Amino acid sequence: MTAYRDFVKDFPQRCSRLIGDHQKSAWKGLEVTLLLSVFASGFVIPFERLRPRRTGAHPSDDRRKFPEFAATVDRLMKGMFADSPLAGPRPASWRVGHIASSESSGAPDAWVSRCKPILKQETAFVIECLRNAIAHGSVFVSSSATISSLIFLSRVDPRDLSRGFDVLVVSPKALKTFLLSWCDELGTSA
Repeated sequence: MTAYRDFVKDFPQRCSRLIGDHQKSAWKGLEVTLLLSVFASGFVIPFERLRPRRTGAHPSDDRRKFPEFAATVDRLMKGMFADSPLAGPRPASWRVGHIASSESSGAPDAWVSRCKPILKQETAFVIECLRNAIAHGSVFVSSSATISSLIFLSRVDPRDLSRGFDVLVVSPKALKTFLLSWCDELGTSA
């Protein structure tokens, strides 16, 4: 077992390899579980270590140690999601909506029906929604026999619970494209 060179390039590249090898028979029927497991670490760990912060640096100080990776995260967060390499070839397969706090205990399929394709959404919004949903365990799946949609809830404003949740809906295939693109973008920073 070799040591990580860093958690901002080496770790995402290893995560990308795991997802790329998911066709192994050991993962049959567990592809979405593997995807969410790898996404939770391969996306969130580098993002948290490199994201711009309003208060203090991350304890790793990776933003200062790896300015080229920090610049990549900054670049990826700019602009419209539909134009981002993270969106993949079919950005409209991503959907976004909003639910009131009182609706958050309802059925996730009802939330999906309120979502519209992402056409004019900033990439920073999508990244923050994914990060918040993963970090707070607010990830749901469609109720169909096979998982066709992953549903991410992100509180609009943690200080004002009355503002409800943003809902982000994506297919497992589109989330895999996002993760592989994320890992690739960080992998080509240096």
